[in-house]
Amino acid sequence: MIDVEEKGISIKRQCELLDLPKFSYYYATRGDNSDNEKFMRLLDEPFTRDTLLWCS
Repeated sequence: MIDVEEKGISIKRQCELLDLPKFSYYYATRGDNSDNEKFMRLLDEPFTRDTLLWCS
């Protein structure tokens, strides 16, 4: 885990030690909006409803 309070080791060096790209420290995910969740549920419904149909 990267410690921003650490004065002796820079964020860049901490990322290197953890074998992480530096941009991954600054990356913030965006939450899904409700429209996206509804759309994904609609796409998934036939596959989850008729699982035996898709397995053959």
